[in-house]
Amino acid sequence: MSTSPPNRLMPGIPFRRRTRAAREDAAPAAPAPPAVSVPKWAGAAGRTQTDAPPAAPAAPAAPVTLPTPAPAPEDGVEDVARAWERSCRRSLRAEKQLAAAWAAHPEVLTVSADRDRVLVALRVIDLHAWYVWRSALGIRGRRVIFIGPDCAGLGAVEGAAVRLVGLGVPGLLAGREATAAHPYRLWDGVYDLARPLVDDRGNTWTHEDVWSYDGVPLLSLTGTALPSACTAPWPCLLTDLVEQCGPLVAAHPPTGRPAASRVPVPPR
Repeated sequence: MSTSPPNRLMPGIPFRRRTRAAREDAAPAAPAPPAVSVPKWAGAAGRTQTDAPPAAPAAPAAPVTLPTPAPAPEDGVEDVARAWERSCRRSLRAEKQLAAAWAAHPEVLTVSADRDRVLVALRVIDLHAWYVWRSALGIRGRRVIFIGPDCAGLGAVEGAAVRLVGLGVPGLLAGREATAAHPYRLWDGVYDLARPLVDDRGNTWTHEDVWSYDGVPLLSLTGTALPSACTAPWPCLLTDLVEQCGPLVAAHPPTGRPAASRVPVPPR
């Protein structure tokens, strides 16, 4: 048995001689040989990890369904254009209806469609007839405007706008105002407060020199011929009577009824 030589550098610690076998054990291991790729025809036993079998083909992807786009909102211009076309069609229908009912009347000058409305022009020779014409179209007295020697109002028939023009109405009003004993001008009418006034239901109203705070005459019911929504035990404003039971006309003795109108019944 061999002994290790003494350790001169560190006394007391034996010096171990490394043998050849120990040097070989401490040497680094040689690298592993590269894996050999085996052809696919060599079989499953000869395949390596680098030559894995091909993956199964992927299933076809489902078709993508895109959401249906919402319809584009209509702008205001298209809505206005459609409304204009509907108004024009209604005016044509109303023009045919009014022409069939009114064109033959001697006071009617023209019945024509003017784009989105109907124009009806009258040569008015009697104020009461004018009131019947405008009432047939739903035109209130407060809505009548005066244009020089004529007046006009906007009504409706079957949803179509109708402009009614009365030629000569201001002249008739001026003549009635000149002959009245106590004239009072209200919209398209002149009322003689010195005489009894009869509404469209046959009720008789008189003015007893009573006025409202804003200068409107108050009339009292003195005779009732037919049931009326305007009957009241207290004086009523002339404006309310004309709006609800008008127009009011002067009583004609001895019957106390206004003269019958010569205007034909217009279409509603």
